[in-house]
Amino acid sequence: MSDSYVVSALLIAAATTYAIRVFPFLIFNAKHPAPKVLTYLGRVLSLGVVGMLIVYGIKDTSFNAPPYGLNEILAIVSVALLQWYLKIFVLSVLAGSAIYMWLVQSKVLVGIF
Repeated sequence: MSDSYVVSALLIAAATTYAIRVFPFLIFNAKHPAPKVLTYLGRVLSLGVVGMLIVYGIKDTSFNAPPYGLNEILAIVSVALLQWYLKIFVLSVLAGSAIYMWLVQSKVLVGIF
């Protein structure tokens, strides 16, 4: 692939991403607020997505063998507690992911059992 092809592909991807992000702000503004249904879906779907991520994250977890799913449970609890206390979603998810990766890589809980 040539350099111009890569640069043009990156520019097209960046422009498309930017346009998709800006489009709702151009349609809905102070003169034309978003419909109540759309506002409701924006509130409810974010919680639904988090729930789906939790289910997806523990679907293959074995609760019958050490560490009995404690890595996943501790990560989920840490995300919930950080979100409840700090209310910064990105920080909660990043910290929970870091805690999970540390638990899995260090095998701390496997050594206990």
